[in-house]
Amino acid sequence: MLFKMLSSVAFIIGPLLTTSTEWSPYRLSITIGLVFSLAGDFFLLPSRSKFYNSPSSDQGKSISTFFQLGVVAFALAHIAYIVAFLRDTKAISLGTLTTTFIATMLVAKWLGVIYPPERSSARSNLLNLTIPPDMKPLVLVYALIISSMFAVALATNPSTPTTTWLSQRGLGAAMFVVSDVFVAKDAFESSSGPGKPGWLRIAVGYVRLSLSIRGLISAFITALHYVPIPQLEALDVSFPLAYDFEKIFPSGPTRLCVPIESILGRLKYLRLRVSAHTDEQGQRYWKKPVLPAHAALPNDLYADRLVELTNAAPNLDSLSITSIDLLPLQFERFNIYIRLTSLSLTRVLLSSDYFLPLIRQSKDTLRHLQLYLLQLHQGTWDEVLTFMAQLTHLVDFSIGSCGYPSTGPNADLSALQAAPDDTVALETLNMADETAYERLRERVNANRAAEGLRPFTNRDFRIY
Repeated sequence: MLFKMLSSVAFIIGPLLTTSTEWSPYRLSITIGLVFSLAGDFFLLPSRSKFYNSPSSDQGKSISTFFQLGVVAFALAHIAYIVAFLRDTKAISLGTLTTTFIATMLVAKWLGVIYPPERSSARSNLLNLTIPPDMKPLVLVYALIISSMFAVALATNPSTPTTTWLSQRGLGAAMFVVSDVFVAKDAFESSSGPGKPGWLRIAVGYVRLSLSIRGLISAFITALHYVPIPQLEALDVSFPLAYDFEKIFPSGPTRLCVPIESILGRLKYLRLRVSAHTDEQGQRYWKKPVLPAHAALPNDLYADRLVELTNAAPNLDSLSITSIDLLPLQFERFNIYIRLTSLSLTRVLLSSDYFLPLIRQSKDTLRHLQLYLLQLHQGTWDEVLTFMAQLTHLVDFSIGSCGYPSTGPNADLSALQAAPDDTVALETLNMADETAYERLRERVNANRAAEGLRPFTNRDFRIY
C-alpha cells in the first residue's frame, strides 16, 4: 500500500516541480485530476479487516462510505481530464467521440455495471454483479463520466501533436476503463468467494491519462529525484532505449530534493537494461520491425549514458548491463574506486583495452562473472580469458555466444553464429580463444575446490 501511494504522489510531483513556471490550462487540469486520483486511491485502500478477512456468505459485501468517496473522487478526476483534453486540442472527431461513448456504455451494460439484472447470462450482466440500490445511480453517473473521458481522449488531437499522442491519451484512458472493471467486479460480484482487495487490481491497470511509456519513465525518474529513500542500496532499471537513461541526470539547474549523486553513491547493486530494438541489423535470428520513434534514437549513440551511471556509483559490489541491441560500451574512464564481486554483461560491444581494466581493478574481489553475446571489436578472447584465468576468487563463471563482430579489425575471427538451440561458449575462428577458455575453466574449478564447492561440468559454464 505504501508503494502504491508513493507512486501516486510521484505522478503529481512531475507537473508540480517541472522547471516551467507557466501553468497552462492543460497542465492545471491534469494536475487537479491527479490530485483527485490520489484521493481516490486513498479512499479505495482496503481496511485491515477487509484485507485479511473474507465476507461471510450470509453477510455479503458491504459498500463503505470510503468506497463511495473513492468513486466520487475518481469521477471528479475524470472530469478534470476531460477538461484538460478539450483545452489542449486543435480538432475533435465527432464520429470517434460518439462511437466510442456509445460503445463503451453498451459494453458497461453488457458486463453488468449499469443497472444489472438479477441473473447473469452471456447477453447481460456477464460479470454477475449485484449493485446495491443506493449505489446504482452513482455507478451510472460514473460510467457516463468515464465513458465520456475515454471518448474525448480518442477524439481529440493535441495542439502540439507528437508521434505518440494517441497512445498517450488512448492507452491511458483505456487502462483506466479496464482497471475500473476490475474494481466493479471486486466490489459488486455476487459470488461469496474470498475477497480480493481492489487496490491490487487497480495497480495492474493503473496508467495515468497523460502518460505513455515515456510518461512512466518520467514518473519513475521524478520519484527517484524527489522521494528520499535513505536505505536504497539496489537499483534495477529497465528502459526501452539507452537514450532514456540520459534523463536520470538533470540537464541543468534544478530544485532536486535528492541529488542523483547521493542516490548512486549509496548503491551496492546496479542493474541496467535496454529492452527495445532501434535497428533490425543487430537482431540475431528472427527480425522484428522497429518502431520509427525508436529508430530515431539509436541505442549505440546513447550507450555512454549507461557508463556514466556506472561511474557515478563508486561503491558498487554488483553490476549488470543488458541490452537487446548490440551496445558499444567504452570504459576507458571507468571509476577506479569500483571493486566488483559480481559482473554480468549481455549483448554489449567492447574492446579488450576497455574490458581488461574493468576486470583488472576487481581482480581481488570478483567472484561471479556472466558474459552473454559479448563481442570484442579490438583485442582477442585469448587475451581476455587468459587474464581472467589469473583471478583467484572467481568461483562462478558462465559464458554464451561470445565472439567478434562481422566488421572491423576482428572480422576475420568472426564465426557463423550458432543455431538458436545450440548455444556455444565462443563463436570464434581463433583456436587460441578455445585454449584460453579451457584454462579459465580449470582455474574456476580449482578456486571452487579450494572453497569446498562442487566443480562445474562443461555444460555448467555455458549460458542457455
